[in-house]
Amino acid sequence: MTPSDRMEALARGYRLRRFAAAAALVASVLLAAVAILTRLPLDRWAAGLTIALAAGIAVATAAAAVRKRVDARIVARHLDRADPALAESAELLLVHESTLPAGQRFARRQTEAAFAADSYTVRMLPDRVALRLLSGAAVGLAIALAVLILPRTAAGELARSAWRRDSKGAPVTVTSVRVEIRPPA
Repeated sequence: MTPSDRMEALARGYRLRRFAAAAALVASVLLAAVAILTRLPLDRWAAGLTIALAAGIAVATAAAAVRKRVDARIVARHLDRADPALAESAELLLVHESTLPAGQRFARRQTEAAFAADSYTVRMLPDRVALRLLSGAAVGLAIALAVLILPRTAAGELARSAWRRDSKGAPVTVTSVRVEIRPPA
C-alpha cells in the first residue's frame, strides 16, 4: 500500500468517525424530543410536527458540522502537526516522486521512511468537529434521561395538576377531600 493510499484510508476513517458522531447527535436529539413528548398532553399532529422540527434542527446541525470534506491533503496536514518525524512534509507523499524537484524528492524519501516506520490510526488524529458532535449527543441523551426520570402519574403525564384531564378531556377539579387520622393501636 502506497503512502497516498494509506492517507486516503485514514481520510475514509476520519469521514466515518464524523458521520458516526453526526448520527449519534441526530439520534440523541430525536430521543430527547420523543422523551419530552411522552410527557406532554399533545395531539398526534402537534407531536409529529415537534418531532419533525427537532429532526430538522438535528440534521441541519449535523450537516453543517460535516460539510467540509476530509481528504488525504487534510489528513496530511494533521499528520504534519501531530508527528514531528514527518518534518512538515506529509503532503509530499501525495505527489508522485517523478514530478518533484531533487530537493523535494529527497525530503519525500525521508518522509516516506518516517511514515512507513509508524502505524498511524484515525484515533491519533485530532477532530474537534467530531468531539463537538459527540458533546451535543451527550447533552441530548442527558436531557432525555432527565425527562424520563421526572415523576409521572399513572396515565403517563407529568405530575402537574393543571395537565391532568378526565376521560372527557376537561381538567380534573378537586371537589372534596376527606382526611381521617387514627391513633396507633
